Amino acid sequence: MRRYFYIGVLSYTTIVMVFFAAFVSTGFLLYYSSRKLQAFDFAKSAPFNKSAQFTYNTSRILAPLVKPLLIITNTNTVIERGLDIEKNTINTIESAVILAEQIKSKKNVVKQIEKTSYQLSQLHESIPSSITQLTSTKEEIKKALLLLDGLRIFYQNSDGEYLVFFLNDRELRPGGGFIGSIGWLSLNNLEIDSLNVEDAYEIDGKLQTHHEPPYPVRTYLELPNWYLRDSNFSPDFVENVRVAETFLEDSIGKRSYKGSIGLTTHAVLGILDTIGPVYVPDYKLTITKDNFYETTQRMVERNFFPGSRQKRNFLSSLTTAIRLKLEDQELLQKKLLVSIIRSLDTKHIIVSSKQKALHKTLATLGWTGEVAKPVFDYIYPVDANVGANKVNTYIKRKFQSNITFTKTHVAHTFSIRYKNDSPIAPNPGETYKNYLQIYLAKNADVSSVSVNGNPVEVQRNNLNQHKIVGLYLEVEPQKESIISLTYKLPLSPNKQKKYQLIVQKQIGSTNNEYELKVKNNSYSLTTPLEKDFLFSFDIM
Repeated sequence: MRRYFYIGVLSYTTIVMVFFAAFVSTGFLLYYSSRKLQAFDFAKSAPFNKSAQFTYNTSRILAPLVKPLLIITNTNTVIERGLDIEKNTINTIESAVILAEQIKSKKNVVKQIEKTSYQLSQLHESIPSSITQLTSTKEEIKKALLLLDGLRIFYQNSDGEYLVFFLNDRELRPGGGFIGSIGWLSLNNLEIDSLNVEDAYEIDGKLQTHHEPPYPVRTYLELPNWYLRDSNFSPDFVENVRVAETFLEDSIGKRSYKGSIGLTTHAVLGILDTIGPVYVPDYKLTITKDNFYETTQRMVERNFFPGSRQKRNFLSSLTTAIRLKLEDQELLQKKLLVSIIRSLDTKHIIVSSKQKALHKTLATLGWTGEVAKPVFDYIYPVDANVGANKVNTYIKRKFQSNITFTKTHVAHTFSIRYKNDSPIAPNPGETYKNYLQIYLAKNADVSSVSVNGNPVEVQRNNLNQHKIVGLYLEVEPQKESIISLTYKLPLSPNKQKKYQLIVQKQIGSTNNEYELKVKNNSYSLTTPLEKDFLFSFDIM
């Protein structure tokens, strides 16, 4: 049997921070916003100076707001130290702690959050939009308001069980990567009751019924049955969670979940890069970002058999070692917080919630990994590694859009240049076997699709508001391959005044670059595609 494994580790501290990193960072957000306010010369305007001072005060208030949560994650010193940078303008750590001790219940915390949100919204309104130097400050305050609202919702109803998906992005799938393991995180009164992790194969072995696989799984993975480990064949994390829950219900019984987290290998490596070498005494090993993958593979696959516990045991020991290293390391915890937020922003960590209001906040922040609704033009290229290998670490993708306007339509030629840098010596490299899906606006009229200049047949489907073009391709080691797709979108010259293009970045994908060229006005740009991209301009 082919043996899949997920290379990943997630400490209790890290898992909780996935949900709350944004919330505890709000204090930092306000602090730096306030620095911008005070640095800007308002001709000594009293109202604006007052606003700046208020932002300092608000940032101080946020430290005790998150204190009960930070006690759990051992990151309380992160916020306190960050807010104590200038003692003349921010209260000392001691005063923040004293105030925190006065907060005795969730109810009091929620009231304080609501009060702070109201005051912060007043500050947001007081900053004139006409002052371009403060545009970013207004945006930061707006984000802080979102985070406070999410924190308020979570404090009111956080108890319950959460699913954690460990995604190996070296074997990229539409939902972020091959599912190697599943975790169950239980919270009670903002404290961790338990965290249990199981191998996906172990869960799949308990399935009671047949699950019909989707076309790519049946055709290219050549599997007659569909399993949890291959269940994330949608680029939408929320949809993948829904599907996974059906497999879990069939395997272990129906359970109720408050939310879900997806964590990729890239995110784990980012965490290890941040905290540095970790010594694991149980195995007498030192783990770094450079040896993590290979070492974990060796430890997990040694004497492997279905149902073995060696993956769980090794990752448990590594998790404990990380927790011990983070204890009383304020600066290290702060750096870890920044790393996790970056992973959330770049879709290497994704989260969802069954609480509609909280999920809406997370979606607004771009952290839920959902497929966007097209506004006008829309592109979402989605890879699925169906080669049973871990070659994605060597794959580079260059996307290019060439756009031309006529009086009646927009012509869009979209291409992807794949480069497989898998080495061919001393051992033969891996071929990238990819089932590619390109999501378009539903009214896109596709005229041609080619691979390396040769026309190819494709799968065409409509799903909700999208048209999906699918095809299979291979890229050999040290070779390139170019896919090109041309389509048209109708224009309504008398009604449509603005062109908008959304390009979405796949969950878990790395090494992406995007180039946009607009022929009519000679506009062009090139940017790393680390997040979802929105381009908009007026139609001449």
